[in-house]
Amino acid sequence: MAAALADPHMDRVKFVSLDVRTEDEDVEHATVVLEHPDGSRFSGDFSGSVRHQVIASAAVEALRQAISADGDKLDLLGVRAVRAFSSNVVVVALAVKEEEGVRRLVGSCLTEHGVDRAVALAVLNATNRYLGRSGYLG
Repeated sequence: MAAALADPHMDRVKFVSLDVRTEDEDVEHATVVLEHPDGSRFSGDFSGSVRHQVIASAAVEALRQAISADGDKLDLLGVRAVRAFSSNVVVVALAVKEEEGVRRLVGSCLTEHGVDRAVALAVLNATNRYLGRSGYLG
């Protein structure tokens, strides 16, 4: 008989919503809402000219609020949509500053439910296991 697995979503910051709109010809604005395991919701906003970068930055901002991190503790290094294994995938790279130095985190998400949503989810996929293990989530 197989042992029961723990709920993989327990103690994780969850994606709630994403809103992206064009403000001017060359400016996108994204709002990402996340939910902390305690039920609190946090909203991150970011504006810029590169859509995926804007969405990922908004997700990082919401995450900073959810874990009460300073702006320099968690940084977005980059975001890219790629084709791999016959699927479209979004990959993000983040840097977390720790006492011992900088730790790089990488997250990915298939784009089957939309590229924009995949960008926000890739940020969470990069950070949730690390944040839970580090004690940020309770």
